[in-house]
This record gives sequence, C-alpha cells and structure tokens, in this order.
Amino acid sequence: MKIFLDSNIFIDMLVPRENREDNMNAAKLLKLSALEDFDFFVSPITVSVGFYVTRKDSGAVEKIHSRLQNMSVLPMDSGDVRFALESELPDKEDAMQMSCADRAGCELIITRDSRHFQNSPVPVMSPAAFFSRLV
Repeated sequence: MKIFLDSNIFIDMLVPRENREDNMNAAKLLKLSALEDFDFFVSPITVSVGFYVTRKDSGAVEKIHSRLQNMSVLPMDSGDVRFALESELPDKEDAMQMSCADRAGCELIITRDSRHFQNSPVPVMSPAAFFSRLV
C-alpha cells in the first residue's frame, strides 16, 4: 500500500509532543515503514519543515536521515504549485502535498489535520483511524 505522510506526522517522528499518543502513533508508522506491505512517501516540503523544526537540534540531520530510511521523498513540480494556486483550500502547502500524493498514485494520506485535505482525490485518514482498520 502506498501511503503519503503529511508533515505533521513526520514531525511527530522527530520531536516530542505534548500529546504522547501522537508520538506513539508516529513510532508505529515508522515501524510499519520497514514492512514490505507498506510504501511510505513524503514530499520535499515535509523534509524542509523537518529541518526547520529541528534546526536547533545538533543531531537533526542524522535523525531525519534515519526516519527517511524506509520512505521515499516524492518529487514536486510546477503542476503541484498550479494545483495549489487554483485550489479553494486555504492551506496551499497541504494542497501541494495532496497534488503530489495523487500524482504519485498514493492510496492514502495520513494526517492529524484532515480538514486541510477536504475534497482530496486521495483518501485521508488519521493515524488512529488507520491503525483501527489494520486490526
């Protein structure tokens, strides 16, 4: 299954959150990324946000590199930018991510903020909902 991870999920893999469930779900997703049944993808935006959020952490590059071991970074292009500019979605970053995931043939977007992915051509799910479907 081809799964696109939104930036908030990747950040949960990098930094401690007040809501420990977010970090636990991210850790579970990270473990799943090593399984052959799942292909995880992020966008260059996600990696950039990861660098920004962890910029004061001396081990940030190694941590990001480690998290990306079993994930692929999808390319983005002008089509993703145009999609976002023409989209009614207020969060243009998420619109670009949605376009990128759709173009890559992802079957699911996992995010903690599904309202930013309204009318997505790719189904959207929270980590909790994803894990409840796996059982």
